[in-house]
Amino acid sequence: MKRLSILSLAFAALLAGCGSSKIEITNGDITLQINGKMQSRVISNNEQTKSFHRDFLSGDAIVAEELTIDKWNLDKKSKLSTERGEAIELQGSFHKNGYGVEKIQTIIAPEGFEGMLLVETKYVNTGEKPMRLKSIEQNRVVVDSDEVIWSFQPTSTSARANWILPVEEGFYQENYLGMNNCDYGGGIPFVTLWRRDGGVSVGLVEPVLKTINMPIERIAGTSGATMKLEREWEDRAEFAVGDTLVMDRSFIAVSTGDYFEPLQLFSNYMYTHEGITPSESEPEAFEPVWCAWGYERTFTVEEVLGTLDKVKEVGFKWVDIDDGYQIAEGDWDVNKRIGGDSQMRRLTREIHKRGLKAKLWWAPSLPTPAPKCSASTPR
Repeated sequence: MKRLSILSLAFAALLAGCGSSKIEITNGDITLQINGKMQSRVISNNEQTKSFHRDFLSGDAIVAEELTIDKWNLDKKSKLSTERGEAIELQGSFHKNGYGVEKIQTIIAPEGFEGMLLVETKYVNTGEKPMRLKSIEQNRVVVDSDEVIWSFQPTSTSARANWILPVEEGFYQENYLGMNNCDYGGGIPFVTLWRRDGGVSVGLVEPVLKTINMPIERIAGTSGATMKLEREWEDRAEFAVGDTLVMDRSFIAVSTGDYFEPLQLFSNYMYTHEGITPSESEPEAFEPVWCAWGYERTFTVEEVLGTLDKVKEVGFKWVDIDDGYQIAEGDWDVNKRIGGDSQMRRLTREIHKRGLKAKLWWAPSLPTPAPKCSASTPR
């Protein structure tokens, strides 16, 4: 009951401020302030956390070949009740030289997830001209500090870079959630910046993977690190007159420590509201695995066979035959270097003879080049 009363007070304060040039929405430790140009500022209400950034920022932007739009005149605001919590809806307009875009944004304070705000945004081309979109930015936030700024950047690349990095002057990392290399891609769809006194995170709350960028940057000579969500179109996307563009659902959250607190908050939200329920792990999933990748792609059958007794002695339960046995990534046909199917059967027999279990590495979604099995078994 205490939490609900806090939310009610926060929204009462918000409605009282609707006639002014600045409005606020609060959920526990987080307050999002929005000015008459629909620019925003993220504030932590925790006593130990100082201001992240003094000025209002254009948190969202449409970047087209013809122009960039990052400010909208705030025309209307209203209070809503949603299944996930109390909310406000903001409507803003932009008009210039025949171009026009209406911005409709709903900001939700999810009940039970204090410190977090959900953001849903859509744009309508209300002008007289179409636009060719290069990118759209969401939830841009700046964190200033005279001390080191740390970051959580959980994306997968062949560099296998650390996900926890200091953001020093001149730093930039794109953090693309799609395929970054032939067999590396994806990640956790949010990033975090934090200082000694607190941090802030931005990310997506979609139930399926969205291939966006989550760039983090610190321009040389500045005291602040910037993060945002960004959808790009290499071939440009036409935003025709009358079209509506619905953005990915996102969130902003504040924390008092490092990335672990927002990671737990994000995970619990996805479990509760987006149907992301992890399957119960099989007991065998916790058994130790020896991976033949130690011999890399050019491993031989004899190298693996010569290691099996030591694998058994050390206490491993599984032997993983890794990349390099197949004629192409995404295929399962055995290459000539390995010696064909007969040698793979021999290898499997020897693994089982020692009471070990065999695993096979396979990347079915990454045929490079197009494997024979793609044609023979397209499913």
